[in-house]
Amino acid sequence: VLLLEDDPLVLMATRMLLEDIGCTVTEARTVEEAEQALIPLQGTTAEPALLLADYRLPGGTNGLDGVLRLRRRAGPHLAA
Repeated sequence: VLLLEDDPLVLMATRMLLEDIGCTVTEARTVEEAEQALIPLQGTTAEPALLLADYRLPGGTNGLDGVLRLRRRAGPHLAA
């Protein structure tokens, strides 16, 4: 799971929940950080199958725009 969340407490709690149910989590606080996190994972077994994105993100970006940008990099198969 690629987790896109800028609030540190929500990020930590969500990561813990996802890990408790067996997910491997890659964290990102901005869309740019998420794009950079995808680069080494693409084409590997660690490539995320799911993107969870907060709606309100820093820099005037929102989660919907983030999903579109990340799908352009990862491909349309990235569930969000």
